[in-house]
Amino acid sequence: MDTAPRRNPYRHAFAAAAFGLVLLCLLAPAPTEFPFCRPPPDRPVPRDLHVWVWDGEAAYGVEAGRRFFALLDAVPVAGVFLAFTPAEREEFLVRRPQVVRRWLACCHARGIRVDYLLGENTWVDPARRPGLRRARDELARFQAGGAPPERFDALHVDVEPHALPEWADPDRRATLAAGLLDVLREARFPGLPLVADVPFWYASVSHGGGSLLDAVLARTDGVVVMNYRTGAADFLAGAAVAQRRAAAAGKTVRVGVSVEPGLPDGAAWRSWSELVSFLERVRAPLAAEGRFDGFSIQGYRELAALLGIR
Repeated sequence: MDTAPRRNPYRHAFAAAAFGLVLLCLLAPAPTEFPFCRPPPDRPVPRDLHVWVWDGEAAYGVEAGRRFFALLDAVPVAGVFLAFTPAEREEFLVRRPQVVRRWLACCHARGIRVDYLLGENTWVDPARRPGLRRARDELARFQAGGAPPERFDALHVDVEPHALPEWADPDRRATLAAGLLDVLREARFPGLPLVADVPFWYASVSHGGGSLLDAVLARTDGVVVMNYRTGAADFLAGAAVAQRRAAAAGKTVRVGVSVEPGLPDGAAWRSWSELVSFLERVRAPLAAEGRFDGFSIQGYRELAALLGIR
């Protein structure tokens, strides 16, 4: 599939969730009530899966937290990418940071790496950039106020200018790409690795004498390649291009797969057992290509549903 990846639908629920968040804040448990801080089960399998978690409630809600840690018990997860809505950031990074700090300590006690995930496509527009700066500054203050186990491990940017209508205009495309690079420049701050999500086909988008993928790699510590294909040959071909570019830049690559509904046939997995079989088949070729740092799964809720976790 050579079409652009679709944006996660959860990102558009910010305003609609604001009132519900107020109620959740009143009902959320005290940090000491989290019953999930325990070592993960021993598993004789590779632990190289990462998961996009667009549901911030996993870090503060009782039922959402239960479901999240049940997923960690069921799947050999190495790391997660956690996103908050603006209202959740205000409540749990600014007003009540101890809740998220306790959750992070739980994750780290289980050996789980946690990236702080920011995703707003309109930040490529300089007029919308204050939202990025505010989110970055909130994270900086949060990081400074916690002990090492209570901090995020990386800043993870999912800004996709190709999802904006203006991308269809060739005359606007270069400006949008430049806006993405500006976002990455402004997102970085000392002491925290910077990771970006990119579609595999950015390697074919010309920018600044090279490709847009090359430009993103030059501004980050690594990328997650959204490689939403279910055919092994196409999957490996898309990943190999990114891996070779990453090798030239001295960076690492995680390769994304999707279990999210709504994508065209051939772009998303509908069965956990089939996905596991596929990952086992492509893991060795990816490792042999080099710079491979594991898989990333799009659709935390959908992944939990595939495993029967409700």
